Amino acid sequence: MDQQKQNIQYLFATVENFNKAFNDRFLICPQCNERLKQMDIENYSRCPYCNYRFTDSASLEDFMLEPVVENWIRQQGAAPYAANDAPEETRIP
Repeated sequence: MDQQKQNIQYLFATVENFNKAFNDRFLICPQCNERLKQMDIENYSRCPYCNYRFTDSASLEDFMLEPVVENWIRQQGAAPYAANDAPEETRIP
């Protein structure tokens, strides 16, 4: 199954979004060429427009996990100091 995941390639499109910290990334359906976001396929692994079934692939897994990783990065950036490295006035006892 892992070997099968590596052989399948999907096409992705990135749209630059200057209002956000991260760009919008879309999966292009191989059958109908619609742009799909993670939430479009996260529950059923099918294109909501043409019912194409997406098979497991490493690139598809990365695409699905991007929002989780981006959220984690934002959270890490929001807390730049470790608990013991924070300035005295910001430490919580």
